[in-house]
Parts: sequence; C-alpha cells; structure tokens
Amino acid sequence: MQTIIFFKFSLQDIFKRPIDLLKEQAIKNPYFRQGVNQKSSLFMDDEIKTWLYDISQEYINLAEKRMKLFLQLRPNLFV
Repeated sequence: MQTIIFFKFSLQDIFKRPIDLLKEQAIKNPYFRQGVNQKSSLFMDDEIKTWLYDISQEYINLAEKRMKLFLQLRPNLFV
C-alpha cells in the first residue's frame, strides 16, 4: 500500500499536478471507461514505452529518496 502512495506522490512531483490512481474496476461509467481504455492503447507505442520506462526509473529514484527521508523523520512508525 505504501508503494502506491509513494507512486502517487512521485507522479505528482514529476507532473506538477494532482494525480488520481484508480483500479480499472473502480470506473463504473462505461463511457468514461471506454475513453480511458482508448487513451491507454496509446501506451503501446515503443517511444511511449521508453518514456514510461524513464518515468518509472525516476519514480523508483524518488520513492527511494522519499522512503529514506520518511524513515529518518519517523523511525518508529512501522515498528
């Protein structure tokens, strides 16, 4: 769960705007779901895959930095 939270905040840092993460099952409106699915097919392009890979690498770097800082500030939180 905390990985998802760090992912959300890392994406917000990268894109400089609020981000909502949803599971596909959470989208009840069939028209909205269709629009999301149509746009998500764009991510099959190799150039976009590379871009997403770069973002995922940046996310990993940011998440590791955030986790280290978080644990320094709150060392007993997960005990």
